[in-house]
Amino acid sequence: MGFSFNRTTDPTIINEIRNISRFASLYARDEFSFNRLKNIGCSNLHLVADMAFSFNENDFQIDKPTMDLVERLSIMRGLGRKILGVHVTCSRSKSFIEFFEKIATVLIGLSNVLIVLLPHDLRVLDDKYPDVFVNEYLEKSLREKGVDVLNAQFLPNEIAVKTVIPLMDVVISSRMHLAIASLSRNVPVLSFVYQDKFEGLYNFYTFKVQTMFDSNTFDICKFKESLLYLLKNDQSSMIKKCNRKVKELSLDNFSFLDE
Repeated sequence: MGFSFNRTTDPTIINEIRNISRFASLYARDEFSFNRLKNIGCSNLHLVADMAFSFNENDFQIDKPTMDLVERLSIMRGLGRKILGVHVTCSRSKSFIEFFEKIATVLIGLSNVLIVLLPHDLRVLDDKYPDVFVNEYLEKSLREKGVDVLNAQFLPNEIAVKTVIPLMDVVISSRMHLAIASLSRNVPVLSFVYQDKFEGLYNFYTFKVQTMFDSNTFDICKFKESLLYLLKNDQSSMIKKCNRKVKELSLDNFSFLDE
């Protein structure tokens, strides 16, 4: 599988990576990871894209609640509504209220937009607030502020989530694979980034606005400026064009089968 190699100066990590046998092929899933590995002396490197770009949710049977949501969102889009998918998370070590209130501030006042709160991970992790908690908090907070919001926490798995994503005009995500799921279906994404993972992903595309933000320091005005631009300016043609190369690179994960 293509993998990320994050920015690091840790000598233990660097030495262990260097010691990988030259007979092993390393598949870096973005150009940044590829160059970082190359610069520390790794050989037999291959540039690919994440395998998730090759995933086709249409190969699986979809449950009725998911299909009901697809139909509902399709009707709304037919009536001219914009659909904004949102999934954000926050470390337990930090104040979630400040971060989520900043998110709410951006979403308040959006004209003709339905907010759909998306799940990503059903696990309860030690270091992050669980999706159920976050989505319930945001739903309550946004409803109190008069925002039109739908909590799609009932979606059972990643197949269901990816099935509804093509109905979105824009997605806000703080998880890498939700961003990939959106971009692979030609839907633009604004991301709250971590661990140097997103810059390689966005390097595949040619967005004209800032798409990556730090959850701790992001500027509300700049974030809203990017969001409004993406809501008003269709990016699907650009993303689709870039995805031709991305999907070729994704399939290169399987090139060893031809050897």
